[in-house]
Amino acid sequence: MEGWLQSLKLYFEMRNLLWVEGSLYPSVPAVAEKLRLVDQGVLQAAQRKAYEGTSREVRILRAHSHIWVLPEEDDGIGGKRHSVRVMEQIRWVYEEAGQYRVEVRIIEHQQVWEQTAAGWQLSFQHTSDELNPLHPHPASNTPDVESVYAKSEKKSRMRQTTATTVHYDRVYSLRYAELWWNHSHPRFAYLRDDCTNFISQCLWAGGLPMQVHHSRARGWWYQWDQPVAAEAWSYSWTTSDALLRYLLQIHGTKQVVSAKDLRIGDIIFYDWDGTGHYHHTTIVVDFDALGDPLVNAHTDASYHRHYRYLDSRAWSPQTRYAFLQIPTVVPPL
Repeated sequence: MEGWLQSLKLYFEMRNLLWVEGSLYPSVPAVAEKLRLVDQGVLQAAQRKAYEGTSREVRILRAHSHIWVLPEEDDGIGGKRHSVRVMEQIRWVYEEAGQYRVEVRIIEHQQVWEQTAAGWQLSFQHTSDELNPLHPHPASNTPDVESVYAKSEKKSRMRQTTATTVHYDRVYSLRYAELWWNHSHPRFAYLRDDCTNFISQCLWAGGLPMQVHHSRARGWWYQWDQPVAAEAWSYSWTTSDALLRYLLQIHGTKQVVSAKDLRIGDIIFYDWDGTGHYHHTTIVVDFDALGDPLVNAHTDASYHRHYRYLDSRAWSPQTRYAFLQIPTVVPPL
């Protein structure tokens, strides 16, 4: 294995140690310092994850990363500089109340490795988070499966009008969220900041009817068979703040104070800096032993993640949440 790939492998091994231990002790901090492999952002996120685990009486047993290295640039000078894009799928296994659970996330890294007299060093890194996504994931190779609802039923929903009372099917919404958490459904655009686009798809899969309007600032809708550049969808379909306002104003959705009042298929919005503007959206797919929601999301793609997101680099002490209950019976629009 080439020297820079060995250093890259060591980098991710140390990241995994951080997630489990909350620090590099009893590892080899001198090596980490020499290779400049540990950045402050991941260290703080790992410490917050360790704190969260203690408060939830959760013990992280293992963190394991599966990585794909995609070379992007070589300076051509003896191969002494490599610019790469790394796709990391990290899986945590933890114990909670005598049961084993799994959490998974996909994180993207833009890295530059340079050879120096001291060896290969990581000279630049940009790691994705909910505020700073990198490239969209490549389109899924998964077949175009209608999966959670038959084509005939899907067409029936498309014919629904805004004057029709409908039932929100939480099971359909859950199945969609579980199937597509780490993929892009081929019928929808995959965006650089894809979180709300994904949640809108989950809501629609659950039977929430679109409200079509000629203005992107009105209604909640997506138009198929249009190029991504056309942005043929409403702002509420792809923007957290706009979806929050739409749901509260239109569908009889209720905002509650406690996350424990949510059910499968309900939605959580995130205001990272406490300014009242919401930047991120997730869907409830499960609950931990304390009754806290576990969520699926895009940007970063997340599976059964604790809703508070303390281990996100986007999180801050000013972070605020909006908990929305989607009604089972959706009144006419």
